[in-house]
Amino acid sequence: MSKDTELKVSDVYEVVKSGGFASINFNKRSDGSNRTVVGRVGVRKHLVGPSGKGASYSFRDKNLLSFWITEETRREGGRDNGYRALPCEGIQWVRADKVTYENHDGQLIPVEAV
Repeated sequence: MSKDTELKVSDVYEVVKSGGFASINFNKRSDGSNRTVVGRVGVRKHLVGPSGKGASYSFRDKNLLSFWITEETRREGGRDNGYRALPCEGIQWVRADKVTYENHDGQLIPVEAV
């Protein structure tokens, strides 16, 4: 996918209000596996990076969406604060406010309009 047709963080924020709940289906960068998570967009209250002072990089510069996932979708065992950095180019669909939006060439389109 070229940079012109990649989904951007701002596109997701247009669909999901900051702090709003959503379901997001995406392909992981590391192994390409598909995953669906449920949580809130833009939550940063307890976000801590390796330095202990917050993220050590810009999420927007790396086209990552800050996402806090609910306990039901977290991995079993271990210490997990629930924060994830989701790759926007891997997002397949977003469901927010009872509307599902699919990623079509870098744009989130409501399913009914497809």
